Amino acid sequence: PDAGTFYLKRLLRIYPLYVFAIIALVIFSIVTKFGVLPDLAGISTHLLLIQNFWPRFAETIEPPMWTMAVDAQFYLALPIVASLCAHGISRVSPEKRFTAMSVVLLSIAAVAVLLRFIVMTIRPESAGSFAQQIVYLKQLPEMGFSFSVGAAIALIELRFPGYRFPPYLFAAGVAVAVGHALSRVGAHGASTYSHTYAFGFAFYDAFAAIAAGLMFVALPRSSRFARHVSFAAGISYAIYLFHYPLLAYFSDGLFHVSK
Repeated sequence: PDAGTFYLKRLLRIYPLYVFAIIALVIFSIVTKFGVLPDLAGISTHLLLIQNFWPRFAETIEPPMWTMAVDAQFYLALPIVASLCAHGISRVSPEKRFTAMSVVLLSIAAVAVLLRFIVMTIRPESAGSFAQQIVYLKQLPEMGFSFSVGAAIALIELRFPGYRFPPYLFAAGVAVAVGHALSRVGAHGASTYSHTYAFGFAFYDAFAAIAAGLMFVALPRSSRFARHVSFAAGISYAIYLFHYPLLAYFSDGLFHVSK
């Protein structure tokens, strides 16, 4: 679709429920006195989807909402980047376009990892808290690896329609995901800085994207399975917006876990 249609569809898909979640969570915080009630500035930055630029606001209302800000900024940039890529690729012969786009995506992924490494080298304290990580290590350019994986899957399926990936890739994805979950590199900071630690942190989120990509391409493509995926996709956004505060609230009530 054209850029205007794309923006409108993304706005209608994401923003109404997002605003409803903000209102509901603020009311929930007032009624239950659970968590920290955000001030007007915190609410405003969330409504404008720019909370990821300030540590003070990055985790107010609901910490996982920082991803919505990055997603919105990605959607704003996507038509522009796609237009530039299309203009450049049009000058390449058809038989070489797949290779050219592969190089572009690999370059974006490499730049994303390099940016994280540079930030960690200049500001090692960035990993000290999750709010600092959001502001300094999880901006749109640094999340380019994850977006590149998704684009690469779409590109491969367009280039090789009907190709069945080996089922063992799903097991490989699970193994990567387990290793990522067990790894503490980049999750809680480090007592001493080193280039090895900075390199590990640079790749930390990349492993999650790789795991998801491997599992996705290995899944079946039957119409029945597609219906299940569509249903899950339809409800996943609402679950994502509300899962964290509900888990935190009930965990605190049952196990007296601090915020």
